[in-house]
Amino acid sequence: MGENRNKQLEKAMAITLPYNFDTSNIWQNILKMGSCLVGVIAAGILYSLVLRHFAAVLHLSLSGALLLWFGWIFFKHSDGAVGTITKDRVVVRPANSMAVGCPGH
Repeated sequence: MGENRNKQLEKAMAITLPYNFDTSNIWQNILKMGSCLVGVIAAGILYSLVLRHFAAVLHLSLSGALLLWFGWIFFKHSDGAVGTITKDRVVVRPANSMAVGCPGH
């Protein structure tokens, strides 16, 4: 029974070489979603200012500041890579996040 399971795993894990990979899109998606959320918070701040709900403005401003701080941390540590795996070597290049080189490289 164990031998049959090993054969199933070999079939499931088999990849064709050369294999191209790109891990930068994960970080790009996280930063894009965060940017959209900052836009929604900014719209909420403007709407609350128009209605003169200053407590809401304060809370939304704190939420926006916290989100921007987390976004900066994510941006500083975003380290995607682009590369190719072949039978005899692995070639890895630093990825560009939104036309900006990743800070870790």
